[in-house]
Amino acid sequence: MSFTIQLSGLQSTINRLKKTGDDIAKEVDAEFAAGAEKISTSAKRLCPVDTGLLRSSISASRVSFLEFEIVAQKDYAAYVEFGTKSNVTIPKGLEAYAKRFQRGDGTGQGVRAQPYFFPSVYAYQPVIVKNIIKLLREKRK
Repeated sequence: MSFTIQLSGLQSTINRLKKTGDDIAKEVDAEFAAGAEKISTSAKRLCPVDTGLLRSSISASRVSFLEFEIVAQKDYAAYVEFGTKSNVTIPKGLEAYAKRFQRGDGTGQGVRAQPYFFPSVYAYQPVIVKNIIKLLREKRK
């Protein structure tokens, strides 16, 4: 399970930074790296544990300059995150994705959701944005 996290309000700035490659861009890249690691660490902390394989499959890695990927590499990761019941509450914007994993028959049968990944994303995404905006404002002075 891997997702792209779009940081709204920063995309045009990020696109400009990719072209410059200067020190500010490197500092923003470092903020992204720190944020990706925090999300990964939080997801591991929140991840339910049976054998520990799902938890150990969660990682953050660099895709390219200013781009990081956070993944849970087990094929059942999304089933744990969203559950398989047809009456599970799904985070806004993820309904279509989560539907792929719901197997319930409408009676609530199935595995209950045990969210660990998206709560971590939602907790740290605003922090990453705030830190980058603060960094950019400081550098503009």
